[in-house]
Amino acid sequence: MVHKKNQKQRGRKEVSEVLAEVREKEIQDNIKFGAPVEEKKDEQLFVVSKKGDDKIQSNGGVDTTRLSRIERILAPNPNIEPMAVSPKFEPKENVVTPLNKKLANKAKQIEKERQIRQNNKIGKHEKKKLKGTHADLWDDQHINAAAAAPSVTASHKTVAKAVAMAGQKHKKTEKVNSVIQKDHDFISQNLLTKVTGVRVNHTGVVAPVPAVELPAPGMSFNPDFEDHQDALGMAIAKELKAQDYLDDMDSVLNPEQIDYGRSTVDDEEPQPDTPVEPYVPPQNERITKKEKKKRQRIAEQKKKEKLALERKAFNEQIDRSLEILEEVKEKESRAAKLKKIRDDLKQSKTKAHRLGKYNLSIDPEPVILTEDLPKYLNQVSNTNHHPLKERYQSLQKRHIIEAQGPQMKLKVPKKKVYTSNKWNNTRIASINE
Repeated sequence: MVHKKNQKQRGRKEVSEVLAEVREKEIQDNIKFGAPVEEKKDEQLFVVSKKGDDKIQSNGGVDTTRLSRIERILAPNPNIEPMAVSPKFEPKENVVTPLNKKLANKAKQIEKERQIRQNNKIGKHEKKKLKGTHADLWDDQHINAAAAAPSVTASHKTVAKAVAMAGQKHKKTEKVNSVIQKDHDFISQNLLTKVTGVRVNHTGVVAPVPAVELPAPGMSFNPDFEDHQDALGMAIAKELKAQDYLDDMDSVLNPEQIDYGRSTVDDEEPQPDTPVEPYVPPQNERITKKEKKKRQRIAEQKKKEKLALERKAFNEQIDRSLEILEEVKEKESRAAKLKKIRDDLKQSKTKAHRLGKYNLSIDPEPVILTEDLPKYLNQVSNTNHHPLKERYQSLQKRHIIEAQGPQMKLKVPKKKVYTSNKWNNTRIASINE
C-alpha cells in the first residue's frame, strides 16, 4: 500500500522531471539552431540598407562576372584596339525600300488578274449558246485569249480538292481515350493518337538509304565537366520521373489486393488486423514497490538480452564478410555474362543481313591531339582520306552492297638476263623492252 501523500509527491516529482527535460531540450536547440523566428527581433531578421541603390562591393574588391563559353568567344580582345566605326547611316524619309516596291508590284499584279477575270466572265445565256457549237482551238483569237488569261480556275479546283482531302483525313483521325497523361515527354506520341492512313494504290517504294554514316559518339564533341554533369543529372531526373510514373500506372492497373465489396450474407463483422498492444495499467491502479522493482529488473534484463543478440548478429555478419563478398562477386559476374549474352542476341537481331561472304570492319580514325597539331590550320590534312572511297566502304559496312574480301596481288613478271661477271642476273621486266 502506498500512502496518498507519497503518491502525490511522486506525481509532482515526475512532472517536474518532464518539464526539466523539455527545458533542457529547448536550451540545446537554441544553442544549435538559434532562437525560433517568433522570439527574434526585427534587427536580427532584416537588414536596412541606408546606401540607396549602390552596389555591394565584394570582399576582394573585384567584380567577378562569370561568362559562358559563347560569351568568352564573342568577347572583344582587350589587347587589340577596336576598329573605327563609321557614323550611323540615316536613310531618307521618302526612299522606297525593296520590300515596299515588291509589295506594290504584287498588288498591281493581283489587280490586273482580277480585271482579266472580270472581262472574261461569261453569262448563263451565252454559255447555253456556246454549248452546242464547236470552237476552233487553233484559231488566233483563242490562242491570244488563252495566253493572256491565267489559269485561275484550275488552281481554284486543285485548292478545293486539297481542302476536301484534308477534311476527310481529319475525320479519319481519332484520339484514344486512355488514362495515360500527355504532359510527360517520355511517352511516345504513338500511344496518344491513333491515325488511320489513306489507302494507296501504287506499289511500294524502297526506303531511301542514308548516304552518310553517323560518326562514333565522343569524337565530335568534348563538353566541359560541369556541362556533362548537368546533362547526366537531367537524364537521371527524367528516368526517375518516368520510373515513378510507370510504378504508379502499374499499381493502378495491377493492384495487390482487389476489393470485391463486402458480402451481405455474413452477419459477423470482420475484425481489423491491428497489432495487439501491450497491457497498460490505468493511472489509478496501485502498484507495490516490490512489483515495481520486479518490472524494472525484467525490463533491464530484456534490454540486455536484446543488446547481446544484436552484438552476436553483428559479429556473425563480420565473420561472414568474406563469404558475402565472394557471393556478391559471383552474382555480379553471372549477371554480367547474362547481360552480355542478351546484348549480343539483341544486336544480332537488329544487325543487317550479310549479303556476301565477308564483313567489312573499319576502325575509326584516331583524333589528333593538341600537341600533334601543326603550326597553321591549313596544313591539317589527311592523305588517306578519300570521300568516294569512304562512302563506298560505308555502304559495304552496312551490308547495302556486298563487301569484297582480300584481293590477290598480281605477280610481277621478271626477266632473266645473263651477262658475264654478274652475280645478280634477274631484274623486273619493263613494258618498253
